[in-house]
Amino acid sequence: MTELKLYKFINDRNVEWHRKENNGTPDVMIFPKAWDFEAFCELVKNYHNDDVCLEVTVKSNYFANWMKDLCEHFDIDMDEIFVGEGTH
Repeated sequence: MTELKLYKFINDRNVEWHRKENNGTPDVMIFPKAWDFEAFCELVKNYHNDDVCLEVTVKSNYFANWMKDLCEHFDIDMDEIFVGEGTH
């Protein structure tokens, strides 16, 4: 995943997102639509972390994912992607 690909995924698909605390650490949670799940999987397919699996929360018409660890893994500055306070 590259910064540009993540930016395009978030903006082209109008993905809702919010800045939140995740275990006391600033983070961003995204809420893509369920039909964007396959595209998200393709985006993060090279994510390899032996310590932790990539966990998402699946709801009826969307899924949710924390972004800090994922962005750090791909050396992406979250503040370049998620500008402002959030909510799309």
